[in-house]
Amino acid sequence: MNITTEFPYETTREDVYIPLPGGTRLYARIWRPLTDEPVPALLEYLPYRLGDWTAPRDWQRHPWYAGH
Repeated sequence: MNITTEFPYETTREDVYIPLPGGTRLYARIWRPLTDEPVPALLEYLPYRLGDWTAPRDWQRHPWYAGH
């Protein structure tokens, strides 16, 4: 498998908590391009999966999505 590391946009990854009423927090990992231009967004929702078997796939694919 080829892994591309150069994209039209430089990318960044940020880990954040999103506060909800009642004190609950949702964890989110945000991959995005470093640009002020409006860009489309993709949302992937998979509960209880921070370190599971999809994480290696995410490290390869999500920078590509964010960089295009």
